Amino acid sequence: MPQAVPLSWCNHAGVTADESEDSVTVHISVGDPRGAFTFTVRRVPDDTDSVLAGRLLMHVPYPDAPCGHRPLTPLHDGTYLIGS
Repeated sequence: MPQAVPLSWCNHAGVTADESEDSVTVHISVGDPRGAFTFTVRRVPDDTDSVLAGRLLMHVPYPDAPCGHRPLTPLHDGTYLIGS
């Protein structure tokens, strides 16, 4: 019986730190030509007129997101099945 090759599902993985946006983004591609799943953590600028000033925000993939990498089906909070 054929054996799955570890990490053969991962086309690319990377981390981008962006000083101009005060953010860090993780990219993981599972071989779909539309790009990659990304999640980003960024700091809201201290001089923002908001209760969020200086706080950290996390942006994550979600079902029906525009330009989604692969379809996501929620299994439970924070966990998705990737693909159909």
